[in-house]
Amino acid sequence: MRVEFEDNAAVLVEEETGLPKGNVTKGPIAKEVVERYNPVGKITSKTENQR
Repeated sequence: MRVEFEDNAAVLVEEETGLPKGNVTKGPIAKEVVERYNPVGKITSKTENQR
């Protein structure tokens, strides 16, 4: 899966569980990431569609 935004960003997730290593996100998260890694969606306040 490849999702592209103007700004560079990353979310680190545990390989086995898919749980995020942090507990806060700054800025939008792609909806494709939230669909694949549901726990990431729980720590973000807004999601954004791919351009």
